[in-house]
Parts: sequence; C-alpha cells; structure tokens
Amino acid sequence: MSDTMRREIHSQPGLVAEILPRLRQATTGLDVSADRIWAGGCGDGALAAGAASALLAETDAEYRPATAHELAFHAPVRGGDLVVLASISGSTRRTVQAARKARSVGADTLALTCNPDSMLAAACKKTLVLPFQPLSRRTPHTADYLATLVALAVLAEHLRRQRDEILDILPVIIRDTLANAEALAANLVRSFNPAGKLFVLGQGSNLYTARYIAAKFHESGGLVALAAETEDFVHGVNFMAEREDLFCVIGGDGPGAFRALELVPGLTRLCDRVVLVGNTPNTFAAVVQFEYPAVRPAMTVFPSAVAGQILCLAVAEALGLAVEMPRAGRAAGALHAEVQRGWMTGTSDTLTDTRDRGTARSVSGGGKPSAE
Repeated sequence: MSDTMRREIHSQPGLVAEILPRLRQATTGLDVSADRIWAGGCGDGALAAGAASALLAETDAEYRPATAHELAFHAPVRGGDLVVLASISGSTRRTVQAARKARSVGADTLALTCNPDSMLAAACKKTLVLPFQPLSRRTPHTADYLATLVALAVLAEHLRRQRDEILDILPVIIRDTLANAEALAANLVRSFNPAGKLFVLGQGSNLYTARYIAAKFHESGGLVALAAETEDFVHGVNFMAEREDLFCVIGGDGPGAFRALELVPGLTRLCDRVVLVGNTPNTFAAVVQFEYPAVRPAMTVFPSAVAGQILCLAVAEALGLAVEMPRAGRAAGALHAEVQRGWMTGTSDTLTDTRDRGTARSVSGGGKPSAE
C-alpha cells in the first residue's frame, strides 16, 4: 500500500528538474516587491512557508511565515504588504479566507497553487501556478511540499534578482539524498516497535522541517511523532523519551546546529535508534547518519525534508501500513476522516459556547469541502 508514496518520493528529482525552469519563467514578469512579506497556508503549506524563512531572509524584505488561521484572524497584515498563500488544490477554506482578509486591508496577494481556476487564485491578486499534478492526495504528501518549497525558493531568487546556483543542482542533491538514506533507513527500522515514538529535533528553518517530518508520521496511520527545537528539547521534552523510541536530529544547517551534535551522546544513552541528518562530523558508531551534498544552510531544508520522507516510508513499510487509508486502516479510521472533514469544511457538529451570557450559539463555520 506504500507503492504510490514510494513512487512519488522517488519522482521528486525529475519533478524539480521539470518545474524549476517553468517557475523561473513564470516569475520573470511577476511584480511582487514589498518591504514586508507574509507567507503561509494550512498543514504543509504553512510548514513550507516556515522552512523557506532563511531563503526569504536573503532578500531585502522582512519575512514572516504564519498559518492561514493566523493570517485570517491575528497577524497584523497591512496595506503594502505582500501575502503569499499556498494550497495545492486552491480550495482550502481557511487559506482562501486569509487571502480575502489580506486584500481587504490593501495587501498584495499571491497564490501558490496547482489550480489556476481555484477559489484561492480568484481570491488573490496574482497567481504562481505550480506546474505539476500529485500522484495521489491520499498518501502522506511529499512532492506537494517539495514543489511548494521550490516555488518559494524561486520567489526568493526573483526578489534578490540573482540566480541561485544551488537551485540549478537541486535535482542532483535530492537524488543523492534519496540514495544515501534509503538503505540506511530500511535497516534502521527493520525491528521498529510500533509502540515507540518518533522525536524530530531541528532549529532555525529546519524546526519547520522537523514539524513536517513529524506530520508525515501522523499521516501514516496516526503514529506518535513529536517535533521540538533542538535546544528546547532539553528543557523537559527529554523526559518523554523511552528506549524503544526513534530520534531524528537535524544538523549541519547553520551556526546553531552544533547543539544537535552535543545532544547525540546523551540520546544514544536514552534510546537505541538515533538518526543524524546532515553533514555535521559524527564520531558516534551508534548513530546512523543521513548525509547529503554540501549546500549553504538556507538550502538544507530540501535534503532534510527528503531524508525525513524516506524515514517515514521505511517505517510505514516495516510496519506494513496501508498509508492510503485513514489511520492506515486502524480502528475508527473512517470516523477520524469524517470528523476531520467536518472541521476542515465547517460542516462539523455544531458546537455551543455558553460564555455569551448563558446563551448557546453556533461557533462552527461554513464553506465548501477542502481537498487539502
């Protein structure tokens, strides 16, 4: 049942090689200059916006990633800002709402979507079409995330008005990362205990990568996975670790990454499986290292995410998970999917809030179903 997920993961080097020149051509005449840029979405869209933080920080603009909910209700977006909103389908209700809110205050808006005829494209002033179609929307999303991240990197390149040479070799970087990680991951998880947890530690832009990797485990059958900042982990989260757990530590991504290596000796004492993602020198035989070609820190979010995809795939295959089914076919999968669908579309059971002078009132919203 993981065949589709495997094909999509391994299609990514070719996908990036195909869409990169098309995205560059599409941004040639795109006027998106602004002193302050917001970017976000829901789920992977929001995580990609966060992972692109270091890339957008290389431009002259102030950059702020946020979720669609934050952008719709909390973020101090103002006229003159640029708000970039990502949704593969273009139908995610909250992301469309965020676009409409941004336009209402006079901000410029840019949709990143595969569907130029979508509600999101209609709600935004400009659209950058992601020129591909996912193999599946039922497996943990992999190519979707990477394509969104590539689009944000191209946008950063466009704003800098300088070609990013590492983007030119990104297909090779992804291909080599897949090759390096796959055999190691399969061997690492061969005796993985399904009762164990996954911890993913990251810092800087790769904190969002850590959250993305954890999300893939959530989507692969509701596996227990927790993402934490490398430093913050040692202030209490560490007490959750058990011997059967699996640790994935992202390193090699800037000046703060030294902390990842400092944690490794202690982690090997707490659990049997530790993965170090990156090129930080590793002298610990008990640690499995997923290496990738050398890139500048801002670009490590690409190979780190791909390494996490491979780790998730290896666990799914080791456990025989039916990843295309809600909760991988576990009990109450259909119920979970129904409840999630209601939450996303605003058609869930009516909730009541009696705080308004004791009078019950609906706090559910409306809208059309989302494909995200």
